[in-house]
Formats: sequence, structure tokens, C-alpha cells
Amino acid sequence: MVCVFLFTIALASALVVDEKSTNSIKKAAAYTLPIKPLHRQLIHQEDVVTKHPAVMKMSYPQVTGLQNSKYADIKLLGNTVEYYTTVLIGTPGQPFTLQLDTGSAITALPSVRCVGCYNYNPKYNSSQSSTSNVIMCTDEKCTSKKCNDDNTCSFSVSYGDKSTIQGGLISDVVAFPLDYKERKGLARGGNTTIELLTSTAYGNTPVVFGAMTSQSAGFQLHGVDGIMGFSFDSSSLTCVPNCASLFMDSIVKAHGVSDIFSMSLQPIRDNSQFNTVGGSLTIGGINSDIVKNFSEIHYTPVLRKPYYSVLLGDVTIGDITIESNSEMFGTTIVDSGTTFTLFPAPVWTQFRSTFQKNFCHLPFVCGEANIFEVGYCINSTTFNTTSFPDLTFWLDSVRVTMTPEQYLSQSLTAKGNVHCLSIGQSSGSKTILGGSFMRGVYTIFDRENMRVGFYNEQQVTSGPRMSEKDTTLPVIIGAAAAGGGVLLILAAAVVTWQVKRRRSFKRAEATVDIAVSTTPV
Repeated sequence: MVCVFLFTIALASALVVDEKSTNSIKKAAAYTLPIKPLHRQLIHQEDVVTKHPAVMKMSYPQVTGLQNSKYADIKLLGNTVEYYTTVLIGTPGQPFTLQLDTGSAITALPSVRCVGCYNYNPKYNSSQSSTSNVIMCTDEKCTSKKCNDDNTCSFSVSYGDKSTIQGGLISDVVAFPLDYKERKGLARGGNTTIELLTSTAYGNTPVVFGAMTSQSAGFQLHGVDGIMGFSFDSSSLTCVPNCASLFMDSIVKAHGVSDIFSMSLQPIRDNSQFNTVGGSLTIGGINSDIVKNFSEIHYTPVLRKPYYSVLLGDVTIGDITIESNSEMFGTTIVDSGTTFTLFPAPVWTQFRSTFQKNFCHLPFVCGEANIFEVGYCINSTTFNTTSFPDLTFWLDSVRVTMTPEQYLSQSLTAKGNVHCLSIGQSSGSKTILGGSFMRGVYTIFDRENMRVGFYNEQQVTSGPRMSEKDTTLPVIIGAAAAGGGVLLILAAAVVTWQVKRRRSFKRAEATVDIAVSTTPV
């Protein structure tokens, strides 16, 4: 039986709180935001200087026609809750906006045969691509031999929140557009996302993906056609029940680039806008326009596949530890597809109680209307974050600091600018370092060396080595703070309100069975 692990967080309305009248809570609009989806011997800390010749500024000549480039710095688009990029699938390329998700491996997008699927770009039509191939049940790629009525290879996924997708497997080619103009707004399916395209990267990369012929309403999210997984390969993630391709693996195999990608996520404060430039994805190297000093990249080991699982030993608020240890945090995942940063219930309880015990004098930390209550946000005109403490995450060999401006993120809503706490409680035993955590740092996923790197000269420093069974880290931190003073931080977050994650939505942490579709592709 094939299983998929997902996580969830409940929806809530954002309540805007005015400091002068905390008993009169004004209700803003209800927001549906997407938040989502070990043990090897720890290696000795590696040299922080990159080993990849692709670590260089990515530059491209002006061209008059489509051109393939081996290395790419790809534009990320987004809104206040997610980041996505445009890909071209088929020949000629059909554009699709796909959420970039390091917390899953599945790639799926709507097929033209799906009547009820949400689509931002026109749906995928295999008959319009000269390189498409509908995978039949007899094909070796149809590993489980699960078939649709017309003998095509089927896939069907049921998620922890009861949302579902189903359809058939397709093989085709993919490319990433580089130089283009993006469409604004939310017009559904009438026009393509891009225009004035002059160059592409990684053209003719063969992939196998899921073409959806049906999806439940819970799967749909405005502005995004589907999802693109960037985790490691795993039969539990990519076989649903048949094996699809992982885009990153396919690019490495087809083009010989280094197995490394890097992400820069920038804050986006206006949740009414889509296709706003929100950062970049660099495949095959590290963007030297962002990283000015490669010796300041600090790495932590990836403990096990298929996720980017790292060791988190403690979180500190200012210089005060919340007195946790690596076992309490459970498996910690670096996951771009989850909007918030999420803690298991015991850690969340300690984080909240430690914050309120030591910083109750700060506005909206204590009392009936406070930032820790689900859905409560603060009117920005009556609030400033300068008096709030930094938070520090103590990862193995790395310390990452989050500022108040990050974990009390600012967003434009129907009621004006608000600040909202973008750290929350997960529904299971895992810690998720989501998009809010990643916005403060440039993140390098060095898959070749099984490590994740972080760069921000002001907010990332080296930290102590630790083991997964280490329960003495708070003592170490306390001694360090007393002896010289290191400011510590917790997984900060950004964005606001409760978010509901897209396909790797990280819904209710549950093992869900894979159903078999009977719908023809």
C-alpha cells in the first residue's frame, strides 16, 4: 500500500486588533491562504566554500528567438502565501504556473479533459504537443498497472483533508522561460501567463507528470495551475500509485548540471496581487549577485530523504531558551510549500508560554486579544515591532535569526495594513520551516552533498555541532549567552492568518491511502 504524509492547519478569519480597543475586535476579510507539506551518522562539517563550478553569476545574451541555456536563474512569482514559477510543457511549450514545493515530489497540472479543474493558464492538451505520450497500462512506467477504463495508466491521490486529484500519467518535455513578461491579474484560463518570451532554460527535458482529469474543490487555489515537487525522489512521494518524474532529477540527468538549487524568497505584502515577482530559483549553482561572500554560507546536514530533514535543537526568544530539544521538535523539514513555520503542540505551547511569561509588557502579547490567538492580526497604524525580541533557531552547526519584522509579518488586507504572527502549531509531530522561515535567508539545497545551506551575513552564523539525541543544548546556549552574548532566534515566519496549503498543503498529518481512478485520461 502506497502512503503519502501530509499536514494541515485550519482556516481562520483575520481579526484586526486596534491597540486602543482590544475588546472591540474588528473582523477583516476571511483569507484562504495555502500553508502546507532519519537517521544517518552526522558528517563532519564540510568546507563552506562551494565545490561547484556553476557558482557564478548567471547571465544571458539578448536573443531574437528561443534559446536554451544550461544554467538558469529563474524568476519566482508569488503572492502573500506562496511562491511559484512558470514552466513550459510540451512542443510547442504550453505555460503553467506551478507552486515550487521542496516538501513534496509530485508534479500535477490540469488536463483539458478536466471539466471542474481550476486553471489559470489554458489546461494541458496532449494533442497539441508533438512530444507528448499518454502512458498506457502496458508501459513499463506504469509500475503498479493501475488502469483507467481506456487502458491508460491512472493515478489518484486522496489527501488528509479529504481533497483529491485523479487522472492519468503523461510523458512530455519541459523548459523554463527566462526572459519574458508576466501577465497580472486573475483572469482564469483565457490567456497564457507569459508573453514576449525570448529565451528558455533546460529545454527538451523529459518528464512524467500527472495530468488531472478531476479535482475536488479543496485542491484548488487561485492563480496557480498545479504543483511542482522539488524534494528528493521516493516511491512514497512520486508513485501515486505509478511513478512520476522529479523535475530536478530530470534536469540533472538531461543536462549534466550540478545537483544543487538555491532559492531566494522575497516578502510580498499585497495579497490582492498575483504574478508579483517574489524572488528567484537558481538551478545548478548559487547566484553570486545574492551571495557576496561564499565563506559566509553555513551548512547543516540533511539527515534523511525524501524531505530536506535537518536537526533543530532549540529555539530562543532574545536570549531566553524555550527549553526544548531535538526530540521534541520531531522531524524538522525545510519546506518552501508551507506558508507558515509550524511547531508540534508541545513546542508551540512552550514557545507561547515563554514569550508571554517574559514579554507580557509588549503590546498584544498577553490579554484576550493577542497575537497567539488563531486569526488575530494587529492594525499596523497602532503597532510597531521595534521593541520585540529576535528569535533564533539552533540547527546543527548553524544559527538562523529571525527579526520581528519577519515573524510579525505585514500584509495589505481589505482592512488596510496589518501585522500577523506567522508562526503556528502543526497538527502532527513534525516541525516545518516554511516559506516564512526561508524569507529571511538565501537557502541552498545541496543535494550532492546532502546538506542545506543558509546565507545572510546579519542573520546566519555558525553554531555548535549536536547529535539527534542531544538534550543538553539549552545549557550550552545559556552558557554561550552568559559568556559573550549571542542573540538567538526562533523559526520566524511571515505572511499572516492561518493558511491552507496546496497539494503538499501539509494537511492533517495522516497516512492516506492511494485510491485508483477510473476516469479516462
